[in-house]
Amino acid sequence: MKMKTLILQGLLSVSCLSHGQDAVRISLPKAVRDGGKPLMEALAQRKTIRTLKGDDIGTQNLSNLLWATYGFNREGMRTAPSAMNKQGLELYVVRGDGAWLYEAQTESLLRVAEGDLRSKTADPKRQAFALKANLTLVFVFDTTKIPKLEGVEIDAVEWAKLDTGFAAQNAYLYCASAGLGCCARSSFSRKELEPALNLGPGKIATLCLPVGLPE
Repeated sequence: MKMKTLILQGLLSVSCLSHGQDAVRISLPKAVRDGGKPLMEALAQRKTIRTLKGDDIGTQNLSNLLWATYGFNREGMRTAPSAMNKQGLELYVVRGDGAWLYEAQTESLLRVAEGDLRSKTADPKRQAFALKANLTLVFVFDTTKIPKLEGVEIDAVEWAKLDTGFAAQNAYLYCASAGLGCCARSSFSRKELEPALNLGPGKIATLCLPVGLPE
């Protein structure tokens, strides 16, 4: 019992810095950065899969997926490029036990909302398949990180889509390599999802990507 308590304390810690004293953090296992299918094989098998199971993909798989999508692969630099290296993207995991922000530096998840919010990521009538997935990755872009350039007008939405596309392809390739299925979707209610995730000013949800084991 004592060992189980110590393990639980190691996985769940309280963050009192910027998310309140009741914020819950889950430490993920360190992402495995080698192995997997060769790049050309993963590219050959990359595809959209809409028939997904609700089975848990496993904590190690989740950690690998998040790192591959938008983790740090060297000092201060990500696995996905970003315009002018502003790194304005944020990655959220929405599943049955709440919504979680991926903190790549510490390879951990910080809970930002309680409850099952997966219904906010898709239209239950038209896209019920997306709600069967074990989890949905939500890509969020912080438009406040877009630089102000003299004489240059920047379209914030187009900038956000660019960075989202880079990272989403990483997720697709990892899923192809690991035998997972995923389906990129931009048709969801931002008016419902963004408040549910407690997004700050200037942050916009750009893409939802349900992930799970193929049926």
